[in-house]
Amino acid sequence: MSEIHYPQYLTLQESLKEIQRTIAQLNHQPDGNHPALLAALSQVQELFKQEILTMNLDELPGERISSVQSYRTEMHKQMGLLATDVMFFQTARQSTTKQQRLAQIASRLETLIRYCDVLLE
Repeated sequence: MSEIHYPQYLTLQESLKEIQRTIAQLNHQPDGNHPALLAALSQVQELFKQEILTMNLDELPGERISSVQSYRTEMHKQMGLLATDVMFFQTARQSTTKQQRLAQIASRLETLIRYCDVLLE
């Protein structure tokens, strides 16, 4: 990864980890209010759109561009699915359903964090 792109992926990864911490808190009170989760998700989605999707890949070594583009495409898909998971969490009424939705959100976050790890190598 180019040192130019390093800070953006690091910032994204930290934002994703912040959402993980929010999820951990919600696991103890799934029926509670969840504006912190919505705010964190909105922030990370905006960061992804403004910093990651607009990144110029021409500065990368030629053999790396395809790989980074593939990860970026997959991350875009996962971000959309994450937003859907959060929407389903919001509409869930039963505690067990909310727990299942939180587990799905946590899994999706872990995937995104792993993608950042690969891109930061």
